[in-house]
Amino acid sequence: MTTPAPAEIARRPSAFSAVRWILATSFVTRLLGLAGLAAVARLVSEDGFGAYRALASLHLVGLAVLPLGFDQLVVREASRRRAYAQGLVGALVAMAVACGAVVLLAHPLLAEIMGLAGERATLLWFVPLVLAIQALKTAIKPVLAAELAFRRIGFGEFLQTLTLWFGGLGLLAVLPETWALYVAFAAAEAIEAWFLWRGRWKSWGAVLARPRQTARRFRALLRRHRRFCGVLAADQGLNIASAQAPALLLGGLIGPAAVAAFSSSNFLITLPLLLLVGALGRVVFPSLSGLSEDDLRARVYQALRGSAAFIAPFLIWLALFSATIVRAVLGPEWAEAAAPLVPWLAMYLLFVGVFSPISSLDVLRDRPEVGLFWNIAAVVLRAGAIVLGARWGVEGAIAAFAVVSAALWMVHGALMGWLLGEGQARFHAAWLRYVPLWMAVGGAWWATRWLAGEGWLALALSPVAAAGYFGALWLLDRETAGLGLRLLRRK
Repeated sequence: MTTPAPAEIARRPSAFSAVRWILATSFVTRLLGLAGLAAVARLVSEDGFGAYRALASLHLVGLAVLPLGFDQLVVREASRRRAYAQGLVGALVAMAVACGAVVLLAHPLLAEIMGLAGERATLLWFVPLVLAIQALKTAIKPVLAAELAFRRIGFGEFLQTLTLWFGGLGLLAVLPETWALYVAFAAAEAIEAWFLWRGRWKSWGAVLARPRQTARRFRALLRRHRRFCGVLAADQGLNIASAQAPALLLGGLIGPAAVAAFSSSNFLITLPLLLLVGALGRVVFPSLSGLSEDDLRARVYQALRGSAAFIAPFLIWLALFSATIVRAVLGPEWAEAAAPLVPWLAMYLLFVGVFSPISSLDVLRDRPEVGLFWNIAAVVLRAGAIVLGARWGVEGAIAAFAVVSAALWMVHGALMGWLLGEGQARFHAAWLRYVPLWMAVGGAWWATRWLAGEGWLALALSPVAAAGYFGALWLLDRETAGLGLRLLRRK
């Protein structure tokens, strides 16, 4: 909680080491989650799973606005981290109460929009309690991130995933489907919060034992940063709401089964994003803070090249082999509903993968309103696209959502280039250089599927084209390829 001594800073892990730890723990966690999803998908109905995912998406929106921007300030203001941590606690208490009150007061409206009825709608009454648990977790996570303590964060997320999916499997024997998954979700959040706080209770006692001082500090900091906090909280909440719009709206428009189809396909397609892009995005912000202009631009271009070189091919692979992958992971009963959605989602997530790791540029430039205006447009356009596309069923809604989202993320990339001040041509050249390689590996995979058929043989042969892609990457851009190899090594 106090400002660390230089010797302590020297013992901290480097940004590169932090990325490696996030990659390792995220990979194991995602594989665990994939195994849990595969088991749950075979035991629950599409309606039951879809209702749970709608509730989980509501929590994602609440979790985004809970810190009121103080999580970013804790990372950014290293010299006054204790004071800003007190502000974070005050923000979490205030926003948890506010969000809980909104959910309780808007219960009938939320149930109708999300397509929750009967006993499933009853679960909305428990949302404020679980939000309070998530607030406790959010009080410590930004401090650990600022210290690059991603080993602890990674193990906490591993425990959360283990409890959620396999605890949910156990509860399915005694509780209704949606209730079992939601209770497991609440227990998973509580266990992650306990693990993150383990060993930190004493250092945080000074904050928690002085509620009046914390409240005063929060009010003073909020007055000082009211523009930043208000804009960033709205920005983050709208960002999650727009990304989760299908999960929040399809239940009321079509039914919970539509939410299940979107959520299951979205889980599969976001695997690479939550590995490399998740690792880059979580480390890029603290590692970019305080850099000179030249170093900032060099790091931004490195992040662009890394995400473009390693994320896009995996998304192309998932899109081309989606039918086989969905049947293998979720089971044949999900193939018809979920597999056609994967290529649409891959199209827009490719641009998310490229630009998401540098999306903190608006915060670094103290221009959070840029992200806010973009997210206002994103919520309106994405929601409108889903409503219009829903008349053609789930695939129509997701196709409209994906096309609009792809265009929005291209605009987002242009905004990041403008904030960097390097010119659009130079900025976009950093990732467009990989497009010919994407086309080559995509064509090779398509040919493999055409020759071997859409089955296990084509999937088994797909690493041949992948090896060719990375071989070409090594020949043409050894620096970026070497970065990937360094992440896989322990030294």
